[in-house]
Amino acid sequence: ALTRWLSWNSGLRHPGRPLRGADLAAAAQLGDGTAVERLLALGLSIDARDAQGCSALLRASGGGHLALVENLLSRGADPGLPALTGATCLSAAVSARREAVVRCLLERGVDVGQRMPGGITPLMVACALGAPTIARVLIEHHADPLALDEHGNSALHAAAQFAFASPD
Repeated sequence: ALTRWLSWNSGLRHPGRPLRGADLAAAAQLGDGTAVERLLALGLSIDARDAQGCSALLRASGGGHLALVENLLSRGADPGLPALTGATCLSAAVSARREAVVRCLLERGVDVGQRMPGGITPLMVACALGAPTIARVLIEHHADPLALDEHGNSALHAAAQFAFASPD
């Protein structure tokens, strides 16, 4: 067992310094489940954040690392923790167009109406990006298409802005 711990063979390079919470988010961003498991076994908090305030769950969600997202959720990671920018694991998955991760998060009970700064919802993000499949998934999970942001704009406004800006 000791050899396993002394052998640091993973995608996350050992930082050459004492490990800290931000290393967990870095491993998750790489999708390195082995490093995440080891860091958690060493006692790092599952909700530790990096310098941008991102948790391992947020980084794994944006990176599209579905198995890691499922593992972190099953271990109790908090899906409501926002980064310093206000991004959440759901908004990160939507922004990165990670449909499987979006479905996973919603099926695990993540709030489909999580608000970001300015009152923006994940559905507004999907519409602004021209991601109709993800928008449909959000609506199927009861996202409110009539919700308004702080400027009085809805998901329909976001979709219209995308359509008018699109070269097609």
